[in-house]
Amino acid sequence: MRIIVVFYHPKNPQNVRDLLNICRHVGAELIIIPRPSFSYNANVLAVRSLDEAISKAPLRSPILVLETYAKKLISECVKELCNKDSIVVLLGAEDYGIPLEEIAKLPSDRVVLCRIPMSVSGASYNVVSSFVMLLYELLKCREG
Repeated sequence: MRIIVVFYHPKNPQNVRDLLNICRHVGAELIIIPRPSFSYNANVLAVRSLDEAISKAPLRSPILVLETYAKKLISECVKELCNKDSIVVLLGAEDYGIPLEEIAKLPSDRVVLCRIPMSVSGASYNVVSSFVMLLYELLKCREG
């Protein structure tokens, strides 16, 4: 399974570096959509929009969106996507996630909203920690 990670409007350069290192280690690709004032010192593909980032993935790849308001858990989502050749993982900004209007622009038949189980509704983990939890499920699936 090819994994393409899209990081929308990162705020913390260290999170970008950490995600880049993790992606390199597992053979995933990282694309960032920088916020206007963001600067980073990492060799990572940066694009201008979510649309442009999604166009870098194979046509029809599911887009797994990690958001606190999703109803399905990551384990459920990954089970549904386990047989796919490629998947796009969309991670939101550390402070405001991914605006609903941005998600609404995505092809609805490809979007899969999922969340990490939390005891407090609306709370969230660090973006890198969240990705690692999802990655664990994806790699478990990939290894069969």
